[in-house]
Amino acid sequence: MPAGAVGRVPILGMGGIASGRDALEFVLAGASGVAVGTALFNDPSAPLGIRDDLRAALAVHGIGAFEDAIGRAHRTV
Repeated sequence: MPAGAVGRVPILGMGGIASGRDALEFVLAGASGVAVGTALFNDPSAPLGIRDDLRAALAVHGIGAFEDAIGRAHRTV
């Protein structure tokens, strides 16, 4: 079970993931993982690009680890 899902039901973000920003939005909303589907038809290496874009997006937002982003949109500051 992914680190962010310990003690909770893991959520998989699916549907429309074509960029790191798409993946980040799902993760911030609570997904502990994302699935890439249709984007593979146009580019079989899409998951690698999405992963790299996601890493960059996390860095831009000052989020050091993927696990720290899970559900962040629902946390109070």
